[in-house]
Amino acid sequence: MQVASGEAGDGCMTGNSGACSSGSCGCNYGCGNCGCCGNVGCGNCGNCGNCGNCGNCGNCGNWNMACFGQGMGQGSGCAPGNQCGNCWPPCYGNCGGSCGGNCCGNCGSCCGAACQNQCWQSGWQGAGWNGNCGWCPNGCQNGCWNWQQQSDEPRYSGRTRAEWANWIVTPCGDRWCQTKLNEAKCVVDWMIRTWGFELLSSGSGVIDVGGEPGFVAMALLQSGIPATVVDPSWRMTGKTNRHTNIEQVTQMPGCPNFAPFQENFDEGFYARHKEVVDSASAIVSLYGDEATEPSLRFAASLGKPCALIPCNECVRFFPSQNQTYDGYVQACMEAANENNGRFELVNLVGAPFSRALLVQPPLPGWAKKYAKAWHRESKGRNGTEESLTVPLKVLKDLGVLHQVIWKMDVARRGA
Repeated sequence: MQVASGEAGDGCMTGNSGACSSGSCGCNYGCGNCGCCGNVGCGNCGNCGNCGNCGNCGNCGNWNMACFGQGMGQGSGCAPGNQCGNCWPPCYGNCGGSCGGNCCGNCGSCCGAACQNQCWQSGWQGAGWNGNCGWCPNGCQNGCWNWQQQSDEPRYSGRTRAEWANWIVTPCGDRWCQTKLNEAKCVVDWMIRTWGFELLSSGSGVIDVGGEPGFVAMALLQSGIPATVVDPSWRMTGKTNRHTNIEQVTQMPGCPNFAPFQENFDEGFYARHKEVVDSASAIVSLYGDEATEPSLRFAASLGKPCALIPCNECVRFFPSQNQTYDGYVQACMEAANENNGRFELVNLVGAPFSRALLVQPPLPGWAKKYAKAWHRESKGRNGTEESLTVPLKVLKDLGVLHQVIWKMDVARRGA
């Protein structure tokens, strides 16, 4: 009998849902071995015989949402009236008993047709949130993925509306939403610090391209900045959550203007809503997928301030000469700058996911001649060399003072 890896002396046996060689199994990595619910945000909640680290709720493997919530550090013990004998969702962590034999091998939290909804939930609670049930063995991954492809329902980032809605309300889904809102706040706070509240709150405010379910829009509204979301899937994906209840926020007195457009951000949108785009203070897009290119293109051609994080999972967009995320970021910046853009790469310190922020700052009228000189130089054209006096404090605040000094010395020496 093979022994699974876990705490010393656990004696957890794989492929035998709910069985243990000792009273306390203590699986650290739960994909159903010994019926464990695994290390899914609540510690070793799947201890066979006694779910001691999941709120002292009793039997391992069979637990409900209330039990899981208590194990998340929200208290100890089950909520009154909730017994862990009723697992939630059905068969999660107790695959052998509730799935009617439709389990994927020894993968207790990734089942076949009888428990298909549980597959993507367990996968998304770990690194395998991209749909391949990352916490399960290879055989189980394939089984789950094959089931997902059988439906003709529209999918958003690989999931149906119902799948997203079911997962969003789980503790793991709620943590993901909170992290995404924190990321949006990180970007918005950077924009306010760097560009100023007055600029961002002017006109029709900031356009958020591909902004479903509204993390960036919520961060903007909470900061007192008007927001416009342009996304053809607005409120269609099932991702709406308690962190993005914008419809309720807009009913509060003093809330800035908010306008959603269930449309693509393209030439047609610009023709229909020219005033909205022209009066916008900035354009933002985080992981916009197909919306990345038009966001960069419009920002460059209109000279709009822009902050954009390219999607780090859109490998289909990675350039053939450098099929990496860094290569994709560089290609996005170069393409925008060839279209008269002024994009630079900023390291977004504190961001929970990608820290690569492509930025086109505002351009004051007095600085346009420097922008033209930069474009001439970038395209290999000769012209009168322009000089610009920059206060040392500005360079120090930007964290580039000593880099600029060294670059100036290199330029003087012609090295």
